[in-house]
Amino acid sequence: MTVHLTKYGISYFGVPKVACTSLKLFFFEVENGFAFRPFQANGVKKHIHVAAYPTVPFKNWKPDRYLGHWKIAVVRNPVQRLLSCYSNRVLVHGELDNIVLTEEDIANGMTTRPDLHKFLEHFHRYRELAPSIAHHSDRMVDFLGANADFFDRIYSIRELDQLALDVSDRVGESLQIPREQTGGPKIGQDALTSKEKKLLRRFYEEDFAAFGDYF
Repeated sequence: MTVHLTKYGISYFGVPKVACTSLKLFFFEVENGFAFRPFQANGVKKHIHVAAYPTVPFKNWKPDRYLGHWKIAVVRNPVQRLLSCYSNRVLVHGELDNIVLTEEDIANGMTTRPDLHKFLEHFHRYRELAPSIAHHSDRMVDFLGANADFFDRIYSIRELDQLALDVSDRVGESLQIPREQTGGPKIGQDALTSKEKKLLRRFYEEDFAAFGDYF
């Protein structure tokens, strides 16, 4: 998920469930001078990720787009990011509601509204069945690469106010980042069993290796 502001020489590289909707809305207003409003075209809803700044995995980046730019990213503890994915995408948006479970899936205890423990027990299978869940739970290195030194500045998700100040300085205007996609219960890592923590630590091992200093 990339945003390239040629006028200001800023490139932001985003990750799902790391304030990316809020930041895309923020950068849209920086670029255009007005707030983005969702709209429809031919009956199809157009949101910020489709109409303005689509998802671009690391492997598809085009260096000419960000040559000479100030390159920034925002990262988050991968386990907390996954918990946010479950809370927002499963419980609020119901993105497992319409998956088709096989008889074997049902026999294994899977449902379209799993609790957290059942979701993690069948984590990989739910990712197979629901592309949106896979997208929002993919590793951060899939979107940012594994070389933290590529970026001029990496922010923790706790540093969004500082990011807004830094961009404001470069743009010459006082700016604030909106807060989007915050729905859903707040789930802490204390809700996880030791087995579940090990599962997620193993799955996100590359994220911890690449960006662990910034969590």
